[in-house]
Amino acid sequence: MQSPAEISQDHDARGKFAPGNKAAPTTRLKRTPRSLLLECTSEAQVRRLVTNAFKLAEEGDTLWSIWLLNRVVPPLRATSPRIEFDLDVDNPGQAAKDILAAVGQGAISSDMAKDLIVSLESLNSIVQMSAMQEQIDGITAILDK
Repeated sequence: MQSPAEISQDHDARGKFAPGNKAAPTTRLKRTPRSLLLECTSEAQVRRLVTNAFKLAEEGDTLWSIWLLNRVVPPLRATSPRIEFDLDVDNPGQAAKDILAAVGQGAISSDMAKDLIVSLESLNSIVQMSAMQEQIDGITAILDK
């Protein structure tokens, strides 16, 4: 146990560690079961285990089939069905109204409508930025004359 004098050297006035001092200088890194297991096995042993797992899965062992699929096949993600929707992107206000009308008619879900409106908003921001850049370029050209 550290004496109060040692603690005061390691800590500032508020009791926090002073700059340059480690939070727990005497603790060792603990070894996880996985790191211990990896040290005890060779690549050949791992290959044999995986080969046996595939054999068991092919023989109809559902537990090994599920285990392998969970590690090999990426998980399925929810996807929205593809929709075709005519929008006048040059008129964002009317496009948003059309999207909301489609929700009211049940043609698209509210989640899809939200995604469409967010996309429309992003497109509108890009168009506005492009227009502003053209205006800045025009003003710069006039000032350079």
